[in-house]
Amino acid sequence: MKIKKIKYLKLRYLRQKINVTQIDFSKLIGISRSHYSKKENGVQGWGLDECEIIRDYINKELLKKGESPLTIDEIFYGEEVSNKTQRVG
Repeated sequence: MKIKKIKYLKLRYLRQKINVTQIDFSKLIGISRSHYSKKENGVQGWGLDECEIIRDYINKELLKKGESPLTIDEIFYGEEVSNKTQRVG
């Protein structure tokens, strides 16, 4: 069985929207830029603590722009989670 890699396109979009680089986020969560890149490209998974740190930073910046805060699911999974968690029937 082939495991599908999830590319975190919404995370990338939000990171660019708030003018943050991969280097900035990698320093924020305490990993190398190359390790961060692997996570953002779906090669390696995210830890909950990393998701919480990034969510908090993104939400702080969104609030400065007058935008609503987002959940971890909205930032990291978006449609992937929405489609998988809907009940059938």
